[in-house]
Amino acid sequence: MRVLNHLRWPGLLVGAALLLFLVPTEIYARGVPEEEVTVSTQWGGDDLEDLQEWSRFYTEHSGVEVSFRSAGEEEFRSTIPLGFEAGQSATDILAHPWIELHERFAREGHLLALDDLIDEDQFSQAVIDHVRVDGSIYAVPYRIALKPGFFYKQSFFEQHGLEEPQTYDEFLALLDEIREIPGIEHPIGSGNGDGWPLTDVTEGFILGLAGAEVFQGLIDGTMNFTDPEVVEVMEEVARLIDEGYFSEAREWQTQAEELWNETYGIYWNHNTIHHGGFADSPEEIGFFPFPGTEGVTAAITYAAIPKYADNLEEAQNFVKWIQSQDGQTRFAEVRGELAARLDVSEETYPAHIADQQFLVEETQLLPDLDDFIGGEFLEAFRDQLKLLWAEPGRLDEVIENLSEVAPAAARN
Repeated sequence: MRVLNHLRWPGLLVGAALLLFLVPTEIYARGVPEEEVTVSTQWGGDDLEDLQEWSRFYTEHSGVEVSFRSAGEEEFRSTIPLGFEAGQSATDILAHPWIELHERFAREGHLLALDDLIDEDQFSQAVIDHVRVDGSIYAVPYRIALKPGFFYKQSFFEQHGLEEPQTYDEFLALLDEIREIPGIEHPIGSGNGDGWPLTDVTEGFILGLAGAEVFQGLIDGTMNFTDPEVVEVMEEVARLIDEGYFSEAREWQTQAEELWNETYGIYWNHNTIHHGGFADSPEEIGFFPFPGTEGVTAAITYAAIPKYADNLEEAQNFVKWIQSQDGQTRFAEVRGELAARLDVSEETYPAHIADQQFLVEETQLLPDLDDFIGGEFLEAFRDQLKLLWAEPGRLDEVIENLSEVAPAAARN
């Protein structure tokens, strides 16, 4: 509750008024939290509305309002750091998937250590290690947007006698089977937006065909797109595009609808596909990971608290709830996607989400390549893949362009 700092009282009442209001005014000046917490996140639209709906569960039992504000990447990478340099923060909580920013802000001393606010044993060690700096945890994970593999319509597979592939050769054979089915335009649908759906499927091929060590090397800069292991994968992706196995790139939600309409046989997407054409029939969602993959990529959203937040106490209380079993269960219920906490009941999720949880527990969980590196590389990776999908014959140019930005970005 706000306390008025400037009250005018007539005559002799001034002294008495000061005695009455001095104590609460002093307390407010020293940081008694307002009953509102502000959160800056890159999510917008329906995602932002879902986050606001999720936070209402916290408000109901705490009385503290939570206000989410959508902020672009430029703000997270430039405006917020400028505020930090001045010892200020325009928000109480930062919530975004750019892991390298959390690490950077923590190393520069701008974030609170959150070890006392998280039940560490209830999270995958890989998820926590991404935001552990010098032994302390500086951000709490709450959302895992897995990029797990290919989705399909179960009745379509059943009708045509199709089976999930266990090897890459079986995968190629499946594509040939699908392309012979009447009505199919391409075996694989290609999603697009600002380029990220194309990065997801390409990362899946790199991880699946070249392996986790090569993929991690692209993240930390020990590998480059010109290395033979990566070039070979990129050549395979370009071949599949050129030979018509991939569709042209179209808006990703539209492509989810087209998968439902059986225009395509399979479609690489993240684990919110049930918000598209499958919304009324989520039991129809089938899924298989890249055959023989060693791991899975994920855009993990973390919540961190700047040391300069106006409402440090309430920000800490909200972050503690975010990572709690109640907070994580409520998140899964609202979003219908994977919470970060491992002890959220499988019954909370749609069936296809529950089927994916083993990937977090039993395979290597790796960060989303473009989100993790960010900056110039993120933009180039997305733009160059849009070029590749449009003109696969320009692969050499794509590889050269990516090789120029990846090493510098990965060293940041």
